[in-house]
Amino acid sequence: HPDGRFNRTRKIAQHTASAHKLSVDNITGTDIFSCGEDGLVYQIDIRENKAHRLLTINSETMNKLPLYSIELNRNNQNEFVLAGMDPYVRVFDRRYIEAHTAKPLKNFCPDLVKKIEDRRRQPSVTCAVYNHDGTEILGSYNDEDIYLFNATHSDGADAIHHYRGHRNNNTVKGVNFYGRNSEYVISGSDCGHVFIWDKNSEKCIWYDKGDDDGTVNVLEPHPHFPIIATSGLENDIKIWTPISQEPVDFKRLNMIMKRNAREREHELHFASVLDTDTGGILRLMRPVFRRMVRRANAEDDEHTDEDDDDDDDDDDDEDDDEDDESVSQQTRQIYSFDCAPS
Repeated sequence: HPDGRFNRTRKIAQHTASAHKLSVDNITGTDIFSCGEDGLVYQIDIRENKAHRLLTINSETMNKLPLYSIELNRNNQNEFVLAGMDPYVRVFDRRYIEAHTAKPLKNFCPDLVKKIEDRRRQPSVTCAVYNHDGTEILGSYNDEDIYLFNATHSDGADAIHHYRGHRNNNTVKGVNFYGRNSEYVISGSDCGHVFIWDKNSEKCIWYDKGDDDGTVNVLEPHPHFPIIATSGLENDIKIWTPISQEPVDFKRLNMIMKRNAREREHELHFASVLDTDTGGILRLMRPVFRRMVRRANAEDDEHTDEDDDDDDDDDDDEDDDEDDESVSQQTRQIYSFDCAPS
């Protein structure tokens, strides 16, 4: 405290497994919502001594579904969206939660994901967020694409857009909107880059290296200014703002996205091979396999940096030329603050 007094701290809630995200009620300012991999959702009023266990999330295959993210609807603080270890984005209204286990108002899942019959192959949702007015929801799928849902559509509706080129495999990746009216989609990636897509055209319009150690997990835009904070495996938080006049290198962007796509395909192939791995030997070799793929891709990048896309991406290059003309500004890291590793 500035006057030298000691501020007492207290534990307001506790999950029995990892908890990745909180959401604060911006009307009361005292209510915090939390979810964890123990499948529990807490509503915490910091003025009270005990947290309220709001509900427990179950699935068809799990008694307690591990949860990765929770976010309140900015335009309706009674409504919140959950993401967890199955392919469904769940929307709840806390006014209609009468028991610890309750059915959601709506479930959203891309039709392409629903068609995957083997549930072991269905991707999880690592993060789900609302746009600025609560009419849209983004869901980032584990080693799959990012999908946009219209929150006003009926239960079970398909996604209306999707965004690709990144990788969401190694850690619990976040996703977010960017822009005053949520015109853009932003995500980190296992390759250590930050990507920005135009929401309506689905085209990636900007990228840059966000983490030298490999992974960018969290991205939070400033509520009023064109500033983004990101964090990953490194021990700092990076702040980005659009001040650079250098054009985006779209050829390099295409090469990075193609490399990420190759790694995803290799991973899917290896996962199918694991089904025959009765002795478990291949599972032990999986980290080695991943390193081999990345090393091979890195060597391939060195040899093909100049002409990687000239032979087989003529159509993409034409689109890139148009993008070079339309995108004149590039964001750049301007500050870095040390923090404890996550």
